[in-house]
Amino acid sequence: MAVIDFSKYTIDRIGEAYVRMNCWEWDDICGPKPDGYDELTGNEKYKLPAFSDAFDQIKRHLSHEQRSMYWWTIALGRTQEAWREWYDETYLRRKSNG
Repeated sequence: MAVIDFSKYTIDRIGEAYVRMNCWEWDDICGPKPDGYDELTGNEKYKLPAFSDAFDQIKRHLSHEQRSMYWWTIALGRTQEAWREWYDETYLRRKSNG
C-alpha cells in the first residue's frame, strides 16, 4: 500500500481529493492513475486496492465534519455558511438526540 504524504498538501487540497474520489474520479494526490481505471465501474474501482487504500487514507485524515463541509462546498456548490447552518441544525441535533 502506498502511503500518502499529507504534509505536502493543504487541507483544502485533501478535501478536493476526497470529493473527487467520492465521485469515483482518480486524484493525483494518490499517485499515478492505475491503467484501465477509467474503464472500470464504481464498484470495480472501489475493489481496486490502489483506490480503496488511498480513499481510506483520505477519509481517515479528514474528520466527518470536514468531509461533510467539502462535499457541500465543492460537490454541491453551496457556501460554507449554508453548510454550517445545515450541519449545526440537522446533523449535530440528530447526534445529540442519540
